[in-house]
Amino acid sequence: MGSATVGSIVIGLVRTKIFALLLGPAGIGLFGLFQSIVQAAASASQLGLNVAGVVLLADRAAEPDQARRAKNALWIATIIAASAGGLLFWAFRHPLARLATGSEQYSDSIGWLALGVALTVVAGSFTAALQARRRTGDLARATLWGAFVAATAGIALVYAMGAGGIVAALIAIPAGILFVAALRAPDLARMECRSGDLRQMVPLWNQLLKTGAVLWATALAGTATQVAARAIIARQA
Repeated sequence: MGSATVGSIVIGLVRTKIFALLLGPAGIGLFGLFQSIVQAAASASQLGLNVAGVVLLADRAAEPDQARRAKNALWIATIIAASAGGLLFWAFRHPLARLATGSEQYSDSIGWLALGVALTVVAGSFTAALQARRRTGDLARATLWGAFVAATAGIALVYAMGAGGIVAALIAIPAGILFVAALRAPDLARMECRSGDLRQMVPLWNQLLKTGAVLWATALAGTATQVAARAIIARQA
């Protein structure tokens, strides 16, 4: 896991350097601003599911039926959170553009980032499921190869489209992680609902929300600070 993390950091540094060469200072600044917006929106939409899911699945890993219900509860909550977060982000694209850049020039670009928000929420729950099941090898591969796929796709898009490829490159980041994780562990993506499961999942959702609430507030505060700082730079400089 340590090696995979270091590898993904190195890949991210290389990607950022190449973006800086291709886009210039203003372009890399816009990339950083958009990336911060996606991270903040994903943190707000995620409700701490990426960490609370690890606790829930690990607690019920020993009993197959309980583990199945916990996995279903996590995926249903994730789908709702990702869909709601993405739709709300798209609906408020105009105010978000004004808040971040001082104009609505980038409203359409920010609207497309709703897809990146939704994919980030789903990818977070997928890696949580891998961690809870102690599938360390698959988690490490998803971290490293996901970063590689995302960087390769992002660089190709920015090279071909210039600044117009920034949004697509940002969408490629969670998409790459999700793609590799799904290839490594397709069984974790399957839902197996049975009669009576919905009622028994209500306390599981309560646990997910209670565990994730504090983590959600902490993560949101951190990402919102980054967005605010970058927005001030974009508006004033």
